[in-house]
Amino acid sequence: MSKYCPRWVYMTVVAQACYDYVTLNVGAGLLVISHKYDKGLKKIYEDVDLPKVDNVALEFLRICSNLNINQKSEHVLSDYLYFKFNYVNIALKRNFESFMNDVRFSKYPRYPEAEDTANNFYRFSKNWVKKKKLLYDKAWSLKTQDEFIELQNLANKPFSNVKLKMKDINKVEELVYSSWTKS
Repeated sequence: MSKYCPRWVYMTVVAQACYDYVTLNVGAGLLVISHKYDKGLKKIYEDVDLPKVDNVALEFLRICSNLNINQKSEHVLSDYLYFKFNYVNIALKRNFESFMNDVRFSKYPRYPEAEDTANNFYRFSKNWVKKKKLLYDKAWSLKTQDEFIELQNLANKPFSNVKLKMKDINKVEELVYSSWTKS
């Protein structure tokens, strides 16, 4: 059986990278955090053309900035993580116990577009702002779930101490700081 990454998994991983960036104070920049998730997804899935996590994560943070939810970013990200992980849509809960198919894997590559992923987060965030908090489960992340052990292990994996040899790491970090403020 082929093991490709479902779109919902990619969306939750991007949100988890943002959540780690916002909540952790380990000195790891968005590129270092995203690199951990890019490598981890390649170990779990057979996909080779998944979009880079850092590009979409940067869009998530821009959305938080544009909607003026900077100080509450960790809450909207946590709620989005919980919703995307546990629900297919508003009315349908994801079934991890299915005998027919394993929802953690896709039989065919269905590469999520970076724009679709960002738009999905934008719609969720806009509703979140309108309803003045839609807390599904406070401080929920992939680290706290036990339905998908591979993702839990990936989220709990420590960041690499090896410096990434990227010339533009400081430029990208400055771009993140200029569009989103951590407090």
